[in-house]
Amino acid sequence: MAFGAKQAAFIALVLAAAGAAPVSAQDAAKVRIATEGAYPPFNTLDAQGKPAGFEPDLARALCTTAGLECTIETEEWENLFEGLRRRTFDAVISSVEITAERKKRFAMTGSYYRAHSEWLAQKGDVSGPFVEDGVIGKTVGVVGDSVQELYLRKRFGDGVTIRRYGSLEEAALDVGADRIDFALLDKFELQKWLDLGRQATCCTAVADATYDAEVFGEGYGMMFRKSDRALRDRFDAALRTIEADGTYETIRSRYFPFDIR
Repeated sequence: MAFGAKQAAFIALVLAAAGAAPVSAQDAAKVRIATEGAYPPFNTLDAQGKPAGFEPDLARALCTTAGLECTIETEEWENLFEGLRRRTFDAVISSVEITAERKKRFAMTGSYYRAHSEWLAQKGDVSGPFVEDGVIGKTVGVVGDSVQELYLRKRFGDGVTIRRYGSLEEAALDVGADRIDFALLDKFELQKWLDLGRQATCCTAVADATYDAEVFGEGYGMMFRKSDRALRDRFDAALRTIEADGTYETIRSRYFPFDIR
């Protein structure tokens, strides 16, 4: 039976009076989530070519907790932002750093992980708990123009001698060769080097740098269209839930042997 404009208007008034909420896009269809699929262990492809890794696993847990039916697809990094804007998909969970500019253009959740920095020393050089002020007067290696260099300059000023390198490996090897006292390096990349590097037996990671959000940033968040703030809020709430009930840590431990919050 077809309804005319008056009947439709009447039904709308009845629903409004009853407190019925309008049906949103995420309630009417699957939520389409995009990830790059080329940044292991955060996101990659499994043997069947399906999205795998920390972020797809996290996305699935969030969708279950939020009561949403989701699909996860891969997209090249350079297409993620435009694809979200054009509604090719509804969310991006792909190690997108939270920045002031991105928060102006998109609705972003709070961080679900942060990139930490880690101090590297020769084995046996540090006895007892590591204290950052203990590097004052020492020579510290960093990758040139990195956030670690910025942190050293802000935290210590002229209190340390900074030696700049072209790569993490070069800085780490100079710690092992006793050419410098310490190095401050990206934790994710340093852990890979310690696990796989043949010369890594020389050295040990002794502590994380004190996290300074002004230098290191707010972390990495999930990205949505500005018009989908309600959907963003559902993912934010689901993230808090899985952090509280231990699901987040279970997923994290599959991919990282250290805290990434």
